[in-house]
Amino acid sequence: MSVRLDDLQGSTDVFGSNGEKVGQVHGIATEQGTGARFLEVRTGFGGIGGADLWIPEEAIAIAVMGEPVRLKVTHDVAREQYVTKPAVL
Repeated sequence: MSVRLDDLQGSTDVFGSNGEKVGQVHGIATEQGTGARFLEVRTGFGGIGGADLWIPEEAIAIAVMGEPVRLKVTHDVAREQYVTKPAVL
C-alpha cells in the first residue's frame, strides 16, 4: 500500500477502514520540530459545515493521487481520536 500525501488534492474523499466516509481532504500540515505529518480532513456535507480532523500519517493506509484516501482506522475511531489539532502546527 502507498502513502503519498504530497500527491493529494483538496476535496479528495477520505474513508475509514470500514468503508464509511469520514470527510474530504482540506490540507496537509507538518508538525514543527518533529516533522510529523497530518492530513486535515473536513467533515460535513461536501466538506462544508463540519469539523476538522487531524489524521496522523501513520493512520493512513492508502493515499495516492486520483484515488480516495483509505485509513487504517474506522470512521468512528477517526472522528473520536483525531479531533484535536496538534499544538505545534
